[in-house]
Amino acid sequence: MPEPERYGKLPQMLKIQLMIYQDVPKFMAMLASISDISGILPNLRFHHQGTYEYEANLFLWIIAKYASGKNVSNDISAVQDK
Repeated sequence: MPEPERYGKLPQMLKIQLMIYQDVPKFMAMLASISDISGILPNLRFHHQGTYEYEANLFLWIIAKYASGKNVSNDISAVQDK
């Protein structure tokens, strides 16, 4: 989990969504937001050694104990789907 002062260095579009969370749920919300935002960059492509091409779309799998803030990712995705 990042130090609390690192959240202040995030872009404004991420900071606004994270304002309502604290501690571990805030970290889960940040991960979910980054993966959701990457999905709106479909035309961004990366070339690796001239043969492989990668898109910017990231995927997120959260495997954690119960009551660890995993449901925050559902909340973030629901807001961004509207």
